[in-house]
Amino acid sequence: MRVMAGADEGGAGNIMLESVLALSGAGFAQPVVTRPGNTFRSGTFSAAGIGVDTASFNTTWPFPARPVFADAISTFKPDVIEPWMGRAGQFAPAGHRARSVGV
Repeated sequence: MRVMAGADEGGAGNIMLESVLALSGAGFAQPVVTRPGNTFRSGTFSAAGIGVDTASFNTTWPFPARPVFADAISTFKPDVIEPWMGRAGQFAPAGHRARSVGV
């Protein structure tokens, strides 16, 4: 599972986009949780058949993001959660941090 909490536009988001598309093209299923602002990124994932959920990643009020993560995790049951950018790692549920990359 990939999690991107970076800016709506930027280099890390573009690298994450290309990485997800490449792995998907090689047959690896991976859902994405990202911020709602970048409709290009979300639309590209959706068009490629990659599941996308959005969350605010608001560190002051994190409560709305928690069910988004819980639903994505219970639906997909990821072996690894890869957060992109520090804020994404903060939102990974504690029980999955030991299996995460980059937290």
